[in-house]
Amino acid sequence: MLIYRGRASRRATGFTLIELLVVIGVIALLVGLLLPVLSGARAAARTVKCGVKLQSLSALTASFALDRKEQAPIAGRLWQHSRAQFTRAGLPSNLMFYFESGPGSAERPFPFFASLAAHSGVPFDTSSKAAMRVKLGFPGEDPDASGDFTSLTRCPDDSTFDQQQLKHLGNTLLPEDLTWTVANGLGEMTSYMLNEWALGESYTSSTRLFGKLYKGKFPSMTAYVADGEPRVFEPPADINYALFYDEETMPGYTFAHYNAWYRLYMPEEQFVGGVFYQFGAPVDYTAGFVRGGMRHKGATNVTFLDGHVATVPLTEAALEGVYISEP
Repeated sequence: MLIYRGRASRRATGFTLIELLVVIGVIALLVGLLLPVLSGARAAARTVKCGVKLQSLSALTASFALDRKEQAPIAGRLWQHSRAQFTRAGLPSNLMFYFESGPGSAERPFPFFASLAAHSGVPFDTSSKAAMRVKLGFPGEDPDASGDFTSLTRCPDDSTFDQQQLKHLGNTLLPEDLTWTVANGLGEMTSYMLNEWALGESYTSSTRLFGKLYKGKFPSMTAYVADGEPRVFEPPADINYALFYDEETMPGYTFAHYNAWYRLYMPEEQFVGGVFYQFGAPVDYTAGFVRGGMRHKGATNVTFLDGHVATVPLTEAALEGVYISEP
């Protein structure tokens, strides 16, 4: 049988330089199109993870209150309390307390997040303030010793979090003597802010809840924990307070009011470190509200008195619906 073997009509297979460049260009185009999508998906996942963490904190708060006659952990600028009053005798007995300088010394209240952590089973040495500071991750202490506590208070989308930086130290209990609290009291490394109207008490006549969250009239609209770097109202060098409200006389105060007030009265250098910085959004002083920012793509996660958590856009209309103090 004869087999005809004709001469190859095509040259050896392969890519020309132009074809390779076209393929590379197409791949680069696809990568350019996909990267923002993937980045957005990762950011959305971190936002959801942060919301889940806040939901866990909310559940711990409810459980803590259920076990302690409806008393949630407290936080705030407790001006009416002197250092002498800031003890078990002068505060609700259902809070958690530690010894300031050893058994038999004055008993001081646990900070907010430490209370929730201890309630969840995180071990604390309550024998002294020094021992408590180690567990709370106080800058200069052993970071590894506070891992299970710090993980509770860190937002997974907080790219600026550094356990050894004082700017992340939130003094969630603040009696009359500021120097005592900052220099000698306890602080918590946290990515979150606390609403002291809900969690604290004032030196003036006030409707504050002092941790009695069930007394809120609008529980589905009133925040008590939110994303944010601590504010910068009265800090010693490099220390901010993880609390976002101290106005006494304005019922129906919202996140939008707070932003407007801060923008109007605070110097620009403080506003940069103020509520928009807390929410992780850049500031445009001409436009006021600007979307974007380090955390949650122009939104903030908020925990409300009724226990639900919502991702709230950083728009004036949305922030008008988040109460700090109720009408």
